[in-house]
Amino acid sequence: MRHTSKTMFLSRIVILLCIMLYVVISCNPKEEKLTVKNISPAEKEISFKVNKEFLLLPIQSDAPLKKIKIYSDNNIVRETELPLAVKKLDYMLPVDLNYLKRDSDVRIIVSDSLQTSVWVDSLKLTNTMDLGYADKYRQVYHFTAPYGWFSKNMGSFYINGEYHMFYQYYPYGRIWGKTAIAHASGPNLFEWSYKKADFDIKDIENVNSGDVVIDTKDNSGFGNNSILYFYTLNNEKNCIKIKYSTTLGDSFKETDKKVSIEGMEDMQLNDPRVIRYEKGNKWIMLVSSGSKIFFLSSENLLDWKKESFIDFNTRFPDTPILNPNLVELSTSKGEKQWVLLYNIKNDLIKEGLTKYIVGNFDGSSFNGNINKSFEVDYGMDYTTPSVIRNSDTSEDYLFSWMDNYLYAGVTPNIIYTNCKTLPRKLSLIKYGSDFYLNTAPSSEYNKIAKMKNVVGDVNIDKDFSNRDILKDMKGTCKISFKIKPEVNTVGVVLSNKLNEFVSFSMNFANNLVSLDRHKSGITNFSKDFPGKIIAPISSELISLKKGEKISAQEYQVDIYLDKSSIEIFINNGEITISNIIFPTEPYHNISFSRLGGNAFIYDLEVTGFEYNATLMSLGWLEWVEGTAGD
Repeated sequence: MRHTSKTMFLSRIVILLCIMLYVVISCNPKEEKLTVKNISPAEKEISFKVNKEFLLLPIQSDAPLKKIKIYSDNNIVRETELPLAVKKLDYMLPVDLNYLKRDSDVRIIVSDSLQTSVWVDSLKLTNTMDLGYADKYRQVYHFTAPYGWFSKNMGSFYINGEYHMFYQYYPYGRIWGKTAIAHASGPNLFEWSYKKADFDIKDIENVNSGDVVIDTKDNSGFGNNSILYFYTLNNEKNCIKIKYSTTLGDSFKETDKKVSIEGMEDMQLNDPRVIRYEKGNKWIMLVSSGSKIFFLSSENLLDWKKESFIDFNTRFPDTPILNPNLVELSTSKGEKQWVLLYNIKNDLIKEGLTKYIVGNFDGSSFNGNINKSFEVDYGMDYTTPSVIRNSDTSEDYLFSWMDNYLYAGVTPNIIYTNCKTLPRKLSLIKYGSDFYLNTAPSSEYNKIAKMKNVVGDVNIDKDFSNRDILKDMKGTCKISFKIKPEVNTVGVVLSNKLNEFVSFSMNFANNLVSLDRHKSGITNFSKDFPGKIIAPISSELISLKKGEKISAQEYQVDIYLDKSSIEIFINNGEITISNIIFPTEPYHNISFSRLGGNAFIYDLEVTGFEYNATLMSLGWLEWVEGTAGD
């Protein structure tokens, strides 16, 4: 009896162990197999079943591009070119497999004639991603795509307490490729999560530009607060197509409506922008073509007619005019004017690419002097503006692509290219009878900044230098101070131990400011990159008559430094300069100098981040775990 009990006990233990082993095996299936074989002297084939969320492709940044074709169940779904790793592995580029059917058979054909390549042995299927691929130049509080190339805004809106942004995106390389449309959303203008963008556009790689608008009146008949998307294609002339979404932009459906402009049959249309004109109870669309900006109107967002146009050819001969935006703004005293923003694409003009004109709009035509346009930002790297409106507060913000057409594809970034500028709140300032645009950095920055080093007032009777206030910032912070124009010139230099530096100067004698990045770090990737920007110290300077002096008694200066970018704001956005920079190591020292007497710096302080709260705290965690959009 005792023996029988012991046998039964052992049997139960064996059964329990078998059950546990089965559970372990069930919960930890075998690693999905990737098969690589030569199918011709010049081609290799990768094959696998889709049971994971990402395929990680090994990349060597300086390797030759290899042609890649991706097939799912024998249907081609993607063609691209990538620098697959030959001798060394720089990073792993994720290919999102979520858009493919589960358990489908995938074949990837690679044009590689080499007998041995690093990428062959380093391929990997995974459900998660590792932030170890993060680029040393990736900004912390500026918006960047997870990897690859992105550029202009393709439409933004705000609804139910969230901002939504669509942008032009090429995920399979850090230079321009056949782009798609990506989607991000967030509770404010700094914390973004990446989402899957489902546009169901068969020809999506030819999408040239786009914009979204919320149909708050259900004029289109698609439902209250439906989202309409207007987009143009590179391979279709005089055509703007329309899709709509009833899921706040998560997915879009086709309509049978198209927008065209009479007499423009052979012209390419670009950058549609749609706004609501409440006085006329209608919608207004701006669209550019060549040197012209056209104004269209509609009552239902589906049927459009041409109202008027502006031709900039006399102001900027043979120069494309792009990214028009129209917004009504007011001064602090409530005086209102309309502002037309646009950017120019001209290789002879390196900086100040984004312009604006102040004027009047009557629902049909814009009345403004095209020969009296001003810079939105005086820097080298501010282009493709896009206005986002917060409908809860009626505040308008401006985003822009922070790069330059002249060198965007050759910057030292490793796995991603480009960022968005700081979001800027729009308003007007007035000097005399003239109105000027003011673009103040969003105050939401203060919600995400964690550290503060306060220096206070500094007497620059001798050159002043301080290493302590930047030492914990790791190249990511905001430097603020006030200064009175009591000397001829005050200079500010941010530098590192390698004698790399960027210098900012305020010349009160000539009422000019300048930013010099000649020695800022890596600059030799383009002859157009090194340079010195000169801008007026105040918009008032533009309106002064001969002999008149600027009225400012004090200047507020805010310098936003973020890994590989610097943005300077004078008097909370009256004058701004935006440049990208590539220091080999972060700037750790700040120094001040003066010319023409003693100078005083007031309220000097630096705010930054507790540095474990970097990329993941700014919206990365969901995406890198492969859950965004689920």
